[in-house]
Amino acid sequence: MRCPACEKPLVVVEVDQVELDVCAACEGKWFDAQELALLFEKTGQSEEIRSLERDLAALPPEPDAPRRRCPRCSARMKTVRMATAIPPVVLDLCPRADGIWFDRAELPRVLAAKIPESAPALERVKKFLGGFAAPPPS
Repeated sequence: MRCPACEKPLVVVEVDQVELDVCAACEGKWFDAQELALLFEKTGQSEEIRSLERDLAALPPEPDAPRRRCPRCSARMKTVRMATAIPPVVLDLCPRADGIWFDRAELPRVLAAKIPESAPALERVKKFLGGFAAPPPS
């Protein structure tokens, strides 16, 4: 697969038996839908993935962001604004639900965002995602 931001090849990185694709050039990260499902399953939150998908789909679009192609299916990704992160984070979502692209600084900013009190289970997912926030090994 190729990086949707810079077109360089993505490399597979594994943390606690969950793989994701990382761009060594621009340090972006691609989470396949299956990897996200496994992540939620490992943290005991397998039902929360549907809630996350709904929440992401409901985020307002970001019309001025570049429209990148999904590394999995090549469809133009939907860009959405996550306003709970300061400053807001613009995420790239595959329109066919194949996954989510995080640019270099986006995952740490998403992790720093406040988790709503109505979703305390997401705090464990947030902790687990922290293992992916570090830059790839050189």
